[in-house]
Amino acid sequence: MQEHERLIDEIKNIVSKYYENNFFSGHDYSHSLRVCNLCKILSEDEEVDMLVLEAAALLHDLGRAWERSNPSIDHAEKSVELAQQILDNIGFPKEKISKVLYAIRVHRFSKGIKPETIEAKILQDADRIDACGAIGIATAFAYGGAHGLQLYDVEDPFAENRPLNDKKYCLDHFYTKLLNLDKTLNTRKGKTLAQKRKRFLIIFLREFKRELNNMT
Repeated sequence: MQEHERLIDEIKNIVSKYYENNFFSGHDYSHSLRVCNLCKILSEDEEVDMLVLEAAALLHDLGRAWERSNPSIDHAEKSVELAQQILDNIGFPKEKISKVLYAIRVHRFSKGIKPETIEAKILQDADRIDACGAIGIATAFAYGGAHGLQLYDVEDPFAENRPLNDKKYCLDHFYTKLLNLDKTLNTRKGKTLAQKRKRFLIIFLREFKRELNNMT
């Protein structure tokens, strides 16, 4: 266990320093820590290699800065590349590295990949759960602000008579992704937690609509 703790502490130290210079909207060190903690919760009833899972959770989003500067770069693939270097440098068990890299490679929502290993399934679930609930709301609007999105379409806020466009409106992202995340999860515990957070999203959207209606 001491070696486990040493390796995870080293990874945390490296990742925290990395994000000091590569902070961007909701994808920062705090996100990595939340995902790591969610992974621990989701793994309680599973047979999991915790060293693999915690390492993958902490390292899974390192490539975001590269994708931000060049949208043709897949942040998951870049994260794999960066994670490989870090794991090699700290003396991470060589027989476990491929498992860490696999979990990072398949975590991304837009890839639509169903993971095969339990560690990858849990990481994917934890990353998506972090996009739900109150934190998910905060992240969605932080991301939208960083990308210059409008809060909503003034003429049709809830896209009742137009196609959804979450590249332009923050509110649309709730309907294109956030409200559908619970349907994509792999673990029973993950689905339960996501559905609980989803209920808060629905309450928020109802209040958002009520306040808009009171001003029109």
